Amino acid sequence: MTRGMEEFDTAEAAHPGWPDRFFARIVDGYLRETGNRGGMIGDARSFLLDARGLLEHALREMRRAAP
Repeated sequence: MTRGMEEFDTAEAAHPGWPDRFFARIVDGYLRETGNRGGMIGDARSFLLDARGLLEHALREMRRAAP
C-alpha cells in the first residue's frame, strides 16, 4: 500500500512575524532545556521527545514571538 504525503518547507517564512528557522530553534531550545543529547538508532543520530513537553515549550516560544 502506498500513501501520498505533502511536505511543507518550514525553514523560512513560516509566519511573517517569526524568524527564519523558527521551528528548528524551538526544537533546539527544547532539547537544551530538557538536557536531551539524543542517541544512536542504527547509524542515525536520533532524539526521542515528549510530545506534550515539546508542545508546551513551542507554545511558550510562539507566544513570546507573537507580534
